[in-house]
Amino acid sequence: MAMRFLLPLAFGSLIATGSVSAGATDLTVTLVAIASPVHPGGVVTLTVRTAPGATCQGSRQGHFSNDYTIVLPPVTAASDGTASWRWRVLSGRHPIGARGVRVTCAAGDRSGMLATQFSVE
Repeated sequence: MAMRFLLPLAFGSLIATGSVSAGATDLTVTLVAIASPVHPGGVVTLTVRTAPGATCQGSRQGHFSNDYTIVLPPVTAASDGTASWRWRVLSGRHPIGARGVRVTCAAGDRSGMLATQFSVE
């Protein structure tokens, strides 16, 4: 399975930090955009691109721990291959810092994963 890990740089830029590839059954999942940084009480929008019609779902780190406990519900990729989620960050002082997000997409016998993060400031 091909995996590409993206990490934010200063000012919300993104950089690919590595990739692993395997057989021809891999499904590409790429980051289109993620809102970062976001302030407490703000809204994060995450958009990925994969094969049109693929089913994508994921998880993100919780507000008070580093566990990936908050589910991103299943979304079917549109005809242009995009799938998006939106959520509100809790107001107050938690969480401040980097928060991770993982998305897995599947189409038939192919699957792929994306790991990224956003910053709460």
